[in-house]
Amino acid sequence: IKPGRDFIRLALPLITRKWEEASLCDKIKRLRNAGWNKWEASNLSAWTLLGVEPQSESPEFDLTTDWSVYVVNRQAALLAFEMGAGRVMLSPEDGLENMRLLLAEFGPKAGVIIYQDTPLFISESCAHANLAERCAGRTACHFEHMDIASSAAEAIRVLNAQCRTVAINERPLCLSSCLGKLREAGARVFRADFI
Repeated sequence: IKPGRDFIRLALPLITRKWEEASLCDKIKRLRNAGWNKWEASNLSAWTLLGVEPQSESPEFDLTTDWSVYVVNRQAALLAFEMGAGRVMLSPEDGLENMRLLLAEFGPKAGVIIYQDTPLFISESCAHANLAERCAGRTACHFEHMDIASSAAEAIRVLNAQCRTVAINERPLCLSSCLGKLREAGARVFRADFI
């Protein structure tokens, strides 16, 4: 089987800077015109970037939300569905008890992230350049990552993502030990993200 449009969902970036917006909108337009109809919204700007009005798309248009849309209660889930999302991803910051309540009500319309290097923060300011008190420039920079300890002695990995700083916990979120409980609660859609 050759994977095609039916098996691939295109995720919009969590953060789009103003100087990136025109290029991103152009790419989205070309992909939509080429028949790509499965999208994932990382924030509420997705509806604008995709050029869609809530509930106005054809049945073949398939939009889901990522955890960063922050569905942690039934009202947020209902609003996402009202806006045209077919499925929401529950927040990795949520607790198991609250997830159980949402899964009991929404079942397969609510997904759970089982494994992820969840960003603790994303910054436009380069951590390496700040420490060095100078920027080598994009073409001369060799900074890839550094490991630091938080004030709570947590191991944090700081990554360079095209001159943006992304901080993640050294240990990823891993809910694999809760799979049985999540299935009992009604979870049917699971996701693992690897970076």
